[in-house]
Amino acid sequence: GEDIFRLREVVPTTLQDITPKLNEMRLIKSKEELAQIQKAVEISVQGFKRVMRKAKKVSNECQLAARFQFECQKRGAANLAYGTVAAAGNQANTLHYVANDARIKKNDLVLMDAGCEWNGYASDITRTFPVSGKFTEPQKAVYDVVLKAQEAGIKAIKPGNTYEDPHKAVLNSLVEGMIILGLLRGTVADNIQSGAYQVYYPHSFGHWMGLDVHDVGQYRKKTDGYRKFEPGMVLTVEPGIYIDEDNEKAPAHLRGIGVRIEDDVLVTPKGAKVLSWQLPKTVEGIEKLMNEPRKHRSGGQKARN
Repeated sequence: GEDIFRLREVVPTTLQDITPKLNEMRLIKSKEELAQIQKAVEISVQGFKRVMRKAKKVSNECQLAARFQFECQKRGAANLAYGTVAAAGNQANTLHYVANDARIKKNDLVLMDAGCEWNGYASDITRTFPVSGKFTEPQKAVYDVVLKAQEAGIKAIKPGNTYEDPHKAVLNSLVEGMIILGLLRGTVADNIQSGAYQVYYPHSFGHWMGLDVHDVGQYRKKTDGYRKFEPGMVLTVEPGIYIDEDNEKAPAHLRGIGVRIEDDVLVTPKGAKVLSWQLPKTVEGIEKLMNEPRKHRSGGQKARN
């Protein structure tokens, strides 16, 4: 009997890898998927707020990372989307720093890159904040250059534009700021062409985000160059400036400062929606959050965020 059934089997003559098709499907998020991402982002925002409000009391980077994980877990997000970066002072100039074990000095900036998962969907946020609750003037100067570049990148994300548009917007803004800060000399165009800026900005402006924090999907097509944005795409925008304390070519008062600002962005029919908008990112907004009296939080009730 078994041989008869085998004769009736239809055996495929070719095999095709469906991964590229699945990747393209994952690139455009459904309404249900966006709800999971938004939930992950909102929990991460609450985690960041709690970390920043308690930053003055910590003495080691590990306390920041532990607090973030605790705040996410108690809100039901058991898994982090990736290893938290909690880098104080010059550690912020090491990309993908994960040691999180150094002591924090009173005037340090902390670069914290962290995000939780919700039902398998990721979030990915970075904030750079002064552990004292107050930016120094050099820290503020570098920070404002990065923030301006991030806002330029977000503005360039809309249907019809390509992935290259925010890249160029971010890069032009950053390099212009680097020249003003005294990190670079010459024109914007010359510094971009020579790649001189890469000492201070060695990575891309962002990446797709979804089921994976660095989600699947091609950034450019073989025949058409960089792909155009479409509604439903989700990506990060995360420019930075990193000035190592040993960089003798940089102005002395800027050495040891590292700043990155990252938000999660949804492409909409009209442009870009910042999913993590509830987490302050201006100098004024961060200082207000970190120094806000407890009795004024959440309408005078015990703060849950």
